[in-house]
Amino acid sequence: EILNIDSSRVKKVAITHKGDKTATKVVTIEKDKPGNGDFVLADLPKGKEPKSQAELAQVARSMERLRMLDVQKADGFDFPDDKTIITELQTFDGLVITASTLKQAGNYQTKFTARFDPPNQRRHRQPQRMRTKKMKRKTPPTKKTPRHKRIPIRPNHRH
Repeated sequence: EILNIDSSRVKKVAITHKGDKTATKVVTIEKDKPGNGDFVLADLPKGKEPKSQAELAQVARSMERLRMLDVQKADGFDFPDDKTIITELQTFDGLVITASTLKQAGNYQTKFTARFDPPNQRRHRQPQRMRTKKMKRKTPPTKKTPRHKRIPIRPNHRH
């Protein structure tokens, strides 16, 4: 297995097909909370519905127990923008996997990249200060150990 991302962790999957500069298609599925809830197809025109929830869930499972044959370094491969399909999968815990796929001579070549993007709701949150009255210390202050009596802690070294 090269990847195993459980679909219950998946927040969003966006698939981008770039043709020429005017014909870019983006399909995005997403869900609001972790778990096995239903995915929603983003930007769906009014009156339209996806064929089935199973098809949307299958997109989210695309990187679950993923196995590949003939794995190589991506150094020698060219992924032209107009022929590459880009799939970006985001998890609720901040993992972002990007798969760039190209069909060439009857074979699919896929390049994977991974990065960490912390969830937005936790990134900018500041703790609130509470207004309190001055309180007297109920416990006596502890004595500080003199510097010469402190025991040094050394990390365990494995050889």
